[in-house]
Amino acid sequence: MNSIDLLLDDDNELKFKVSIQGTRPGNAFCRFMIEGPEMSYSFDGNVTDSGDVSVVVPSFKNILKEGIYDTRLEVFVNDRYFVPLKLKADFRQSINVIAESFNSERKKPKATAAFISNNSKKKKTTPNTKRKIAETKTKRNSPTLTDNDLLSIIRNAVRGDSK
Repeated sequence: MNSIDLLLDDDNELKFKVSIQGTRPGNAFCRFMIEGPEMSYSFDGNVTDSGDVSVVVPSFKNILKEGIYDTRLEVFVNDRYFVPLKLKADFRQSINVIAESFNSERKKPKATAAFISNNSKKKKTTPNTKRKIAETKTKRNSPTLTDNDLLSIIRNAVRGDSK
């Protein structure tokens, strides 16, 4: 018994040469059968005048598992049934290549510095000291508002009143 390789995840076109011999010509009909473990599948063939039969087997990606299945070509002529060809079909996934990009973690460059000395004769001030001086000046120059004062200002602004 011959065998053929078929792809599970792609359409497969099969071509056969069929010769019908007899005393009188008849109308021929062909189909390709695949026998699965739970179900059989049949696919109609297109017969040409020259006797060629073309059958398209669609993708069986989510229907069959990879493996070897019994198949046959069936030919019907008028009221007669023939099986001129039996094959073993080896269904396999086609080869896929998947590439994914990823970011590798690189060490980011760092620059560090340390204060060594100050050559000027000014009084040394650190950033924290400058901030405290600015906060002190702000506090002295701005009036202190209570929560009630703020609510009163908001209510007057909403009503359109002004003090």
